[in-house]
Amino acid sequence: MILPFTVLRQLDCVLEPSKAAVLEEKTLREGQGLDPVPFLLRKAGQNFCNTSPLDMKRLMGDQDNIGENLRSYIQAFTPKVRDIFESFAFHLQVDRLEKIDRCAAAGISFAFETTLAGKGDAHQIQQWQTLVYSVKLVFLQLQSVNQAIARAGLRVRQGGHAIPPEVIARRFKAGLRNFETLYRPPVSQ
Repeated sequence: MILPFTVLRQLDCVLEPSKAAVLEEKTLREGQGLDPVPFLLRKAGQNFCNTSPLDMKRLMGDQDNIGENLRSYIQAFTPKVRDIFESFAFHLQVDRLEKIDRCAAAGISFAFETTLAGKGDAHQIQQWQTLVYSVKLVFLQLQSVNQAIARAGLRVRQGGHAIPPEVIARRFKAGLRNFETLYRPPVSQ
């Protein structure tokens, strides 16, 4: 989950200086009945651009509509960048976050799967507990990094995306560390 947001933030930073000019150019060229993309790429000074009026700051400032805005923002990138987010199955991750938020707001029980390699869900646990949720954690640990690498290889052979072994090793270690330091202490069970 962290990698797509990191990539998104980096792209946003690269495009920030030319954002206003790209949006103006889009309006101009579409008004002339021309395909704006070549002109937009020149204005952006990159081989990609984004035609959404949104940026990461505006996205994060509208928490009530973040899922819809994220989808719209991703769709406003040129095709090669959209392909990157498709390879992350980013829309499914956004759906997951929205579903959890809806359940939490409505007081409906829910469950989800995570490697615990990231720290974002630890913050959520505290929020859920303020909503009077009893948070239970079931941690299934693989025996070794090699087992995790082998399982990832199996998923690739079944059509999943590849993850470099060094990334798997880093996430494996982070998951164990985060379980002990971030996730285990605050949960109810």
